[in-house]
Amino acid sequence: MPLTGGIYNVVNVSFAVAGNGNGNGYTAAQLQISSDGGLTFSNIAGTLISLPNLPGIIIDMPVPAGTTLNISNLALRLLFSLGQSNGFDLQNQVDNIQIEAATPTPTPTPTSTPGPPIVTTNAATNVAISSARLEGTVNPRGLITSVLFQYGTTTNYGLVCASQNFHGTTTQNVGANVSGLAASRTYHFRIVATNGSGTTSGSDRTFTTRSAGGR
Repeated sequence: MPLTGGIYNVVNVSFAVAGNGNGNGYTAAQLQISSDGGLTFSNIAGTLISLPNLPGIIIDMPVPAGTTLNISNLALRLLFSLGQSNGFDLQNQVDNIQIEAATPTPTPTPTSTPGPPIVTTNAATNVAISSARLEGTVNPRGLITSVLFQYGTTTNYGLVCASQNFHGTTTQNVGANVSGLAASRTYHFRIVATNGSGTTSGSDRTFTTRSAGGR
């Protein structure tokens, strides 16, 4: 049975054994593969099965998981073993094999592996007497991710911005405005992101608010 080129994931092979109980003596079947269009064949491992002594039956031959056909000039055949023979009778073979789920498999598109978010704390912007904008980036790595900034006058922080939700597999900008800050004071801050795989904190950064007399 010739097939067109491509990748085929073989699930089952169905074939008919006509009159097996009426004297043909077939006792086993072996699925074989050819990479030269049918000139030569070799066995597919794990596909030798015993045949029941029943007339006119259709048999499903399970093919081992992971058996993949990726040959441009491909052919399949079944060989039947005769009860009085020690091997396979090469004269008794069928080519009308039906392959279930033999559809070309597209090349998979690489996807990001879900995991804890990746974050970076960036420099604060728009720093004024009593306000500033905290900046950072997050890669949610394919999971819905909650992102916030912690800030305060020490590395214990103590204050947090409202959380924001992000999703996707790319690095995205995050920003939050904070107000009510004291003038001429150094503040610490960092970005923190949490998703279903864990929590990641960015590095600590600082900014200093402007003096009350500054413009």
